[in-house]
Amino acid sequence: MKKRLILLFIAAFLPTIAQIIAKLSGSYSIGLTTRILVHFVIPVLAVSYVSKISLKESFLRPLHFKNKRKTILLAFFGGILSLIIIVVSLFIFMNLLDFNSIKENLEKINVTPSTYLYVALIIIFVNPFLEEYFWRGFVFRVFDKYWKGYWTGILFALHHMIIIYQWFNWWQFLLITIFLSLIGLLFNWMYKQTDSIYASWFTHFIADLIIVIIGWIYVF
Repeated sequence: MKKRLILLFIAAFLPTIAQIIAKLSGSYSIGLTTRILVHFVIPVLAVSYVSKISLKESFLRPLHFKNKRKTILLAFFGGILSLIIIVVSLFIFMNLLDFNSIKENLEKINVTPSTYLYVALIIIFVNPFLEEYFWRGFVFRVFDKYWKGYWTGILFALHHMIIIYQWFNWWQFLLITIFLSLIGLLFNWMYKQTDSIYASWFTHFIADLIIVIIGWIYVF
């Protein structure tokens, strides 16, 4: 069991490494490929190998749809909460955000007005699934078998910070780090309540959708 926990702890840092690779490569496509490998391929292979089950069963484990009524309710209220928090935060901090700096940093990884639609579709439809499959369906699910795994929400925040650390000043960065950590804890709680990734997946989808719309309006 100890060996498994050590391997899982190492795996939990792989998304951060993937973000570093994306940052250094200057290519969103390379970053996306690395994230798919880290968030999806490696967990499926690892669970299959350690648990001695088929790749199909390993893939399907995080996708079991349980507690349907509670899942739908949490997904609905999670989506509404995402909308309210992001929109209210935008209006509160609007005059403090440097959208030109954000645009310049996005362009360094080839996110431009001409590629924004492609990137937006990836962020909306691919990113939420990859992250929820990995963080809730793999990391939190396994960690929580041995001890309380809610703290993994902090690691969820960490791998986002690699990409956006140049976008904000220090106090904004600190505030966003705390906020993302709380979001990670909330998503872990959603998984714990429903025993599935679907409520956090939908909430994550709505949040990314709103952020993409804001990005297009205010950044590009």
